[in-house]
Amino acid sequence: MRARSTQINSLAKALLLAVLLSVGCEQGGQHNTSGNANNYDDGTYRGGFFDRDEIQVVVEVTLKDNTVTQANFRHLSYSGVDYLGSDNEAVTGIGKQYKALLKQLIDNDIDSVLPRLYEPGELLGEYDDVDGVSAATIRSAKVISAIRDALNRGIYSHPDH
Repeated sequence: MRARSTQINSLAKALLLAVLLSVGCEQGGQHNTSGNANNYDDGTYRGGFFDRDEIQVVVEVTLKDNTVTQANFRHLSYSGVDYLGSDNEAVTGIGKQYKALLKQLIDNDIDSVLPRLYEPGELLGEYDDVDGVSAATIRSAKVISAIRDALNRGIYSHPDH
């Protein structure tokens, strides 16, 4: 019975995440649309990527005039391994890759930089040696999903607060 309850809980969370991601940016922080570009209100946005009852990626992104001024991870893990707070060199290396990927957002228009994150290898060439050591690669799609979730949710805090 408990396994069934866990499955239902997982399905409910997956459906909620799917709804949040499919809603689009008409709600939340967007104040108007011209052409294909979204214009988001200035402020800080928070969002996450969740899989199988596990929080994997939570980001915080601050926008001013659609330009990313700050981007940070609030949580970054996989299968219980914390990439932000580990003492393991290989795990720390993966965390550095993720941080470098998020750093690519800063000083860029959010709409123009998000598609570039789908090709993390092109953005993170200097970290190729970390991949060889850790035998792992980063999953940029999780980061992109977390950012899109943040934008869909709307402003977490306004710049004047």
